[in-house]
Amino acid sequence: MANSCTWNTCLHLLLIVSFAAAESSCYSSSSFETRKTETDALVSTGWWNPVPSFCTSCNFIGVECNKAGRVITINLGDRYYVGNDLGMLNISSFPYLQKLDLSSNRLTGSIPYQVAMHSKLKYLNLSNNYLTGKLDFTSFPHLQTLDLSSNGLTGSIPHQIGMLSKLKYLSVSNNDITGNLPSSLGNLTQLQMLDVSQNKLTGTIPLELGNLSHLDSLDLSFNLFDGSLDLQLANLTQL
Repeated sequence: MANSCTWNTCLHLLLIVSFAAAESSCYSSSSFETRKTETDALVSTGWWNPVPSFCTSCNFIGVECNKAGRVITINLGDRYYVGNDLGMLNISSFPYLQKLDLSSNRLTGSIPYQVAMHSKLKYLNLSNNYLTGKLDFTSFPHLQTLDLSSNGLTGSIPHQIGMLSKLKYLSVSNNDITGNLPSSLGNLTQLQMLDVSQNKLTGTIPLELGNLSHLDSLDLSFNLFDGSLDLQLANLTQL
């Protein structure tokens, strides 16, 4: 039958038509521009190569998206290959981001203010890098895990740390942090783990730590504290 196509030919034509239709749908989507912004932000870091997916970053290694195709997770933890300035990643391009893990990647520079202002982050791990500068806890209303350990961060722990009311895990160990432990840490009543060891913290340990009734891990070692542990810390029955 002259007008009939072979199975392979028909299948090939079907794939071409399907791809063209999908591509047309992708580029005509009202959300394409916002998704393209996310993809471009990933590519511009140089940490990934562009994937052959025409309008999504969801196939990038370590990237997860929600059902709408928006990036909610960037996880390159323990890959040891990024090795440039953290500011290369424009965090403001990812308004739905909930998890950012760039631990152990030889990152340099300071933590951009856009990170501290991100309102949807629940998990932030920048540990074991070469980050410098001061700590900033401007926003983070939903943050549950914050790990900035093993960097070169300086300055003091700001009083605003007490605003992170949903925080469960906090580690800033092995930095060059100075000053006193802020009493506002006592506001973090959901906190289960607190590690500020191996810094240059001074002063007395605030009584307000006794408010952390869910705390099951506390490390204050290798600092310059004076005085003694108050009996109020005996309320921490889960330690």
